[in-house]
Amino acid sequence: LILGIGGAFIATNTPALIAQWFASKELGRAMGIYGINMPFATVVAFPSASVFMLAYGWRFPFYVSLAVGITAVAVFVVVVREGPFAGHERKASARQAIGNFEIWKVGFIWLFFNAATLSFTTWAPKLFETYRGMNEVYASFLASLLMWAAILCEPFYGWLSDRTRRRRPLAVTGFLLMTLAFIALAYTSNLALAVPILALGVMAAMVPPTASALPAEILGPTLSSVGFGITGIGGNLGAASAQPLVGFLLDVTESYTFCLLGMASFSAIGALVAYTLKTN
Repeated sequence: LILGIGGAFIATNTPALIAQWFASKELGRAMGIYGINMPFATVVAFPSASVFMLAYGWRFPFYVSLAVGITAVAVFVVVVREGPFAGHERKASARQAIGNFEIWKVGFIWLFFNAATLSFTTWAPKLFETYRGMNEVYASFLASLLMWAAILCEPFYGWLSDRTRRRRPLAVTGFLLMTLAFIALAYTSNLALAVPILALGVMAAMVPPTASALPAEILGPTLSSVGFGITGIGGNLGAASAQPLVGFLLDVTESYTFCLLGMASFSAIGALVAYTLKTN
């Protein structure tokens, strides 16, 4: 519970601070670089925690996390400052920001994006082991390819959204191509699985930098923290609800294909929500 509360403070305020340092025409690039944090942390932390646990016991990864947290606090205090764009947005109250329907649409985008991607990273190893006959190590490695592809591609898509000034089409395209990649995964096996998984990571990388730039564009730099709070609600709801839903689908159907198609439905709904955005 305490970890969740602390994480909510960080997830809400860190991107809001970034928004205070960059003009709208540079936000995509900034958020593309910022967006590397989640996939990079995932591919580093999960195997590292397993190695530490096997070598030193189950408590040791928590000690490492404590050291990382203390280091992050020290770096934050020394380095982070409010940016030049703080307080330079149009006049609006937090109540008006909460009532802005467009920012809630961005929240739903994060809901369905996290539902699709995190249900895949959670269940793909189990599905590959059970229905494709892979060993645990190889199944986990295949699932992690999504994150590696995202690390490489997110900064590029952030730059592209700035260059074209077209964020909504990128988000819609990313969701649609994710849907196709999930469908391809549902009917693929053996070594060929690597291709649609890499494609899924490349396509999924279109969504975070574009969606992360929208709260500051919709609400302005200072009130963007309200927007990131709303998108955080959406992202956490997606993560918390989709994974047990896919587990329930697996129990009921005992079908690899139906589980992947369920993930595809999350990204398809995300495309519909992104299409309704009243923004470029």
